[in-house]
This record gives sequence, C-alpha cells and structure tokens, in this order.
Amino acid sequence: MAKRFSHLADIGGDDEKVPYSPNPRPDRGKWCVVFIGPDGKRKRLLTTHDYSPKIKSPPAEFHADAAKLIRDLFRPPSMFPSKERRSWDELLDEVEKTSPHTRAETLRGFRSGVRAFREVLPEVASPLEVTEDRIRRFSKLWLATPKANGDKRSPVSLSYYLRSMSAFTNHLISLGYLSKNLWRGVKAPKAEHTRKPVPTEEETTAFFSWVHSRYPQWKSLHALLELKAISASRTADVCQIKTEQLRGGHLTFAAATTKTKVARSLPLPDELSRTLTAVAGKEHLWEKLFSEIPKYRKSSNGYPDSFSWKTVYFVVNNLFREFNEAHPDKPHFNAHGLRRRAITATVAATGSVDAAASAIGVHPQTARAHYLDAQKAFQTDEVMKKVAEALRPKIKPPESHQGG
Repeated sequence: MAKRFSHLADIGGDDEKVPYSPNPRPDRGKWCVVFIGPDGKRKRLLTTHDYSPKIKSPPAEFHADAAKLIRDLFRPPSMFPSKERRSWDELLDEVEKTSPHTRAETLRGFRSGVRAFREVLPEVASPLEVTEDRIRRFSKLWLATPKANGDKRSPVSLSYYLRSMSAFTNHLISLGYLSKNLWRGVKAPKAEHTRKPVPTEEETTAFFSWVHSRYPQWKSLHALLELKAISASRTADVCQIKTEQLRGGHLTFAAATTKTKVARSLPLPDELSRTLTAVAGKEHLWEKLFSEIPKYRKSSNGYPDSFSWKTVYFVVNNLFREFNEAHPDKPHFNAHGLRRRAITATVAATGSVDAAASAIGVHPQTARAHYLDAQKAFQTDEVMKKVAEALRPKIKPPESHQGG
C-alpha cells in the first residue's frame, strides 16, 4: 500500500494543496482516495478504478480523478451559490410538502433513489452538490457493488433509481434550487434479456383461488381478473374499458385506449358476459368495483372521490404483489404473466404466431420476443420425439459370409 498521504491534490486558490493517499478496498474491488476533509475528519472516497491484489499501485489516471474528488468536496460546485445549502432530507421533506398531488409511490421512489445514491456517495451532502461526474460514479459503483446476499445488482433497478432522481430534480428546479437537470437522459447499461416464463395452470389456479378465498363476495373484482386472464390485454387497457364497449356478448377495445393503438373485438363466455353487464357502471365498466374498493381495501392515503381507472389499476397490481409476499416459496406471479399465458394459448389454438398476434392486437415479433412460450404453444417436445424417431440412423445388419 502506498505511504499515507504521499501525494498532494491542488484544489485551487492561493496554492492550497491537500495531502492524500491511494488506498485499496478489496471488498468493493475499487481504489479509494484517503485524506483529511474540510471538517478535520478522515475521508475515504471510492473511485471508479478497479483494484487487483496483483497490482500494488493504482493506474496513472487515478490521481487526476482523486484530485477532482477532493476538490469537489472542498469547493463543491453550485448552480446557485447564493442559495442556502440544504440537505437531502430537508429537500425531500420540502418536495413532499409542496407536491400534495404527487402519488405516494412516486415520493417513495424519490427516497429510494436518494438512499441508493447516498449509500454509494455519502460525502455528497446535498442535491446541490451533484455533478455529472458524480452521477457517472454513482452508476458505475452502484452496479459494481454486490447485494448483501452476494448476487449481482440489476441494471433495471439502477434505471429505476436514475428515473426517480431525475423526477426529484425536476421538483427542485420548480422550487428554484437548481437550474438544470443533470440526471435527464442518463441511461443504465442494458440488462441481459431473460425470457420470463409462462405461468403454469397450477400457478394460475393458486392465484385465483387465493383471491376468491380472500374476497369471496367481490364479484366485480373477480370479473375484472377473469377478463384480464382471457383477453391477453394489458392491465391498464382492461382498467380503462367503458361500458359502451360491452355489446352483444362482445367487448370492443377502442384503439385510443390500447398501447398498440389497434382496435379489436373479443367474444366473451356467456357467464362472464352476464356478470360484466351486471357490474357495469353508467360510463366506465369498473365504476362499481371502484366504489367498492374502500369496503374491501383500507388505505392510509384515502381514495379519489370520482372514478379513477389508475386507482383500479393500482389495486389490481397490489393484489399480485400481496399474493407473492404471502407465498414466498412459489414462483413469482404477476399480471403480465397472464398476458404471456393467453398469447401462448392463442398461438397453440391457431397454430400461427401471425394469426394469434392479429387476433390479440400485438406485433408478431413482439409476441415472439417477449410473450410466447413456443415449446408449449407448438408442443415441440412431441414434435421433436417424432422427428428424432424419423432421423435415427438406420443400421444395416452385416452380411453373413459362408465358407466355401
């Protein structure tokens, strides 16, 4: 290890220099810079430079980056030098107080993003001290740090934090604390694409049985979930259906209400059609369900006075989350899994991805890439058994040779 404080960082102003030393952090796989901060306390900041026990010294680029880290701590940049420097917690509280209509989930996202950022860069005491370099360091170091159980962190989670921090910063701009959103446009590395499984019939039955046992009398909720299961539609599309779309045993999805902007008509089973007609509201299909939510679901934040399809949407998604929490030993089951199940079943029934995609209102390539379990849809196990039998090499028995 290098000698303690064997280097000097020029932080500008009257030739002021700060002694520092490189220091390895094997548990994080990175080099740190160690120095005495402006508060007289020892600081140990992570850099983005990889550490290897085979190499005793950091790379040459380390020192320029170390000097910048030290300089930023001693002379933090500010877009508003005259503004009182306020802490993360103070500004989070102010954003909450001045944004009464912001959803609770959004505010929780702000706090999650700030918590992740401060976990990696605890020396950054205020949002006003965030720089582009610090955002890059946060992204790289957060991904490089393993979870408590040793698993790798996901770029998907990082992307969530980056979006949350960008949205939080927009509020700070509105309040006059910042003039520019440095988080906007920052992207996480693309995650490796893992095809999600289609839920089995046993898993699907377990979920619907759990909902029925929990809410045996909530007929409108059961109708929505059944419609979700057979329609292969996104949850948001199902929640926005208007009563006028229910006619003559069919349900028409208007192009304006679907993500793909494609209209389609869905024939309904007779029993479900009768139930939907019975629970339908004057304008929106799920008005009755919405009015029944306070009866079946308690909320500390309350519910809107008038119909909101987003409230219905959040209730549905929370049911899936609660089911998974109640069954940690079972495979994860979510609303989108029902879409994968329906698309796979439709392909199996039609024998064609293109025909199924046309009926459901999804692009064939999207169906193939994200929703289809081809092995189930085309029964490839049975097909390959037949093909394997046909392809087995035939062995001609050796000819017998009789002696003369």
